[in-house]
Order: sequence, then C-alpha cells, then structure tokens
Amino acid sequence: MYDMQMPVKPENYTFLDHVSFVDGHKLSTLRKIELINELSTGATQMKGRMRNEDMTMLLDAALNSPLFSEKEKDYFR
Repeated sequence: MYDMQMPVKPENYTFLDHVSFVDGHKLSTLRKIELINELSTGATQMKGRMRNEDMTMLLDAALNSPLFSEKEKDYFR
C-alpha cells in the first residue's frame, strides 16, 4: 500500500507549500454529474490539475500493482 503513496512537490504545484503525497491505493471513478454536485455543494474542492508526468507515473504504478484486480486495471488502460 505504501508503494502507492506518490510524492508531489510544491515547485510543481502552486497550491502546495510542502512536499505532499497522492494516495493511490484505491482506484475510484466518479460520474461527471457526481463531480459537478460535489463541487457545487463544496463537498469537493479543485485545487489544481495534476501534471501529465505525475498522472502517468501514478497510473503506471497502479497498473503494475498487485493491489488491483485485472478487471480494475482494464478500466484504466
């Protein structure tokens, strides 16, 4: 599970003031309408956009991790 803790640096993300971590031990999907509802009610806040390099690294780690079934991995391939 700790293998799925990906560090992100403040020099790459203006909303960070220290090294932080993306928790990737659970794959989640959210329908667009659910995201819109969460954003509009304040349940979720958008702080920024993940860099393509970081998203690729996180997805590669998930696709190579034994934490997820092949069915789960196929959804993100």
